Amino acid sequence: MGEYTSTVFEYFDIPEEKQPDEDPMTMTEGLGVAALYFALVVGSVLAFIFFGGRPYGMQYATLISYSGGVFIYIFFRPRGVNTRYRLSAQYVREQVPRLLMIHCVYLLAIFFLETWALAIRTSMPSWAVTGQGRDMPPFVFALMLVGMAIGISQIILSRRILGNAKKEFAASSARTIR
Repeated sequence: MGEYTSTVFEYFDIPEEKQPDEDPMTMTEGLGVAALYFALVVGSVLAFIFFGGRPYGMQYATLISYSGGVFIYIFFRPRGVNTRYRLSAQYVREQVPRLLMIHCVYLLAIFFLETWALAIRTSMPSWAVTGQGRDMPPFVFALMLVGMAIGISQIILSRRILGNAKKEFAASSARTIR
């Protein structure tokens, strides 16, 4: 595949003297990503309001919010990440079925985890499910941490797959040019 082995952070795979020039984020791209974050927050709040009182409503709203966040962090450049993956790129389109399958597995894991957590919440001690003053309840905090860990692992895995696909595509393109 190449001279260097892959790690989780593709930018650090390459020795410093061979690192590509940074592709700075333009003002338009930054505003676009900020608009996506804003739309995600508004959409998530509306999803929790709309689905809140329905059976499995919290889980559905969580899955909608999770999917939006993961999409933004995989395909757009969040702050501090220099690699972007355009949906129009051939190597990305080839990986979309694989990424969707992985996303479905993660969604199932989140759905079952949250359903289980909400089911056991009634049998937990009151100190675990109620906050003290302005503090977040430990149960909610733990559930958020687990959800964020699941999301981060999916983002790292998906960006890793896309990074490897990009390297393979560049290598095969270089071979066909020769």
